[in-house]
Amino acid sequence: MRNLGLDLVRFFAVFLVLLRHADVGPLHSSTLELLQYGGWVGVDLFFVLSGFLVSSLLFKEYKSSNEINLGRFLIGRAFKIYPSFWLLVLFYGLFLFLVKRPPSFFQIAHEILFVQNYLPGFLGFTWSLAIEEHFYVGLALLFAALRKLRKSKMFDSIPITFLLISVTCLVLRIYYIGPAHVFSIFPFSYFTHLRMDSLFFGVFLSYFYHFRSLQQHIRRIPSLVFVVVGIILLAPAFLVSPYTHRWLFTWGFVLLYLGSGAIILGAITFERSKNTILVFLGEIGMASYSIYLWHLPFKELELGLLQKLTHTHSPIFFFSVYLFGSFFAGWIMNRWFEQPIHQFREKLFNRGLRSFSFGNSMS
Repeated sequence: MRNLGLDLVRFFAVFLVLLRHADVGPLHSSTLELLQYGGWVGVDLFFVLSGFLVSSLLFKEYKSSNEINLGRFLIGRAFKIYPSFWLLVLFYGLFLFLVKRPPSFFQIAHEILFVQNYLPGFLGFTWSLAIEEHFYVGLALLFAALRKLRKSKMFDSIPITFLLISVTCLVLRIYYIGPAHVFSIFPFSYFTHLRMDSLFFGVFLSYFYHFRSLQQHIRRIPSLVFVVVGIILLAPAFLVSPYTHRWLFTWGFVLLYLGSGAIILGAITFERSKNTILVFLGEIGMASYSIYLWHLPFKELELGLLQKLTHTHSPIFFFSVYLFGSFFAGWIMNRWFEQPIHQFREKLFNRGLRSFSFGNSMS
């Protein structure tokens, strides 16, 4: 059974990303423009949520069987990420070829090998997928090492591991900040070794949730308290520019993952609702991966076609078509492509790997 609160976090995160990438002119709405200005924090929300959910898969398996199968875990992640991503690479590569802007062999290779956050790709927005992929491999290696070194209490080292990772990432970000005349946001946003603390903060929260009774403690505090604290911690990204306030890309990232974690803790107790609108938004949130993959290709196609067909330059019109069209395109791709792949994964695992299923609310 899925968790509605976490699906709503997915929806909110991808909504912020879509706003950030709208780029269709003034929206004539102070609220929308404010959300668009800081919409890049949607990726930070995704990072912490991913760390929480993915590690929960392993923690749940360990609690049920006293063992974890890291090979099965990586295969499960591959089924989640690769097919939809490969389809996007194929589609967008063909599109660029048809419009006389074909990507180079190296750009395609960087995308396929998930190093596009260090080396130039051709999609422009898949750097976050590379960081996620590096995280999956790093998490599997970490758990393999912990299993070998500390069999009986293998997860007790997670708090100190997160502390080491967070301090290392912060120190490296401060080192990278450099003098003002050479400042670039590129490494701070894109480099895995500068962003891994956000994902491992999700692992840190998941550890306490599954093994240290955090689940019982957060139920004693109103969810709204966590959400308000989270919004306050995320607020600087919506109010100041990282170009003029460079601290946002050093210890400011600490505020962002703390705020994202607070929102997740507030949402996780909201497991279900009879409110039709919230349930509908949660359904859209379930398709957040496909929405994220297809929103920019849809925007490029939409802008070109609509300008030719309508001869209008209304920012609100383009924005509305882009926003709702991106949600719809992602939802369709989730239903017609991503979900069948997941069902095939379930059948494969149920036949040959029955000790643990990925088909739960945390997948």
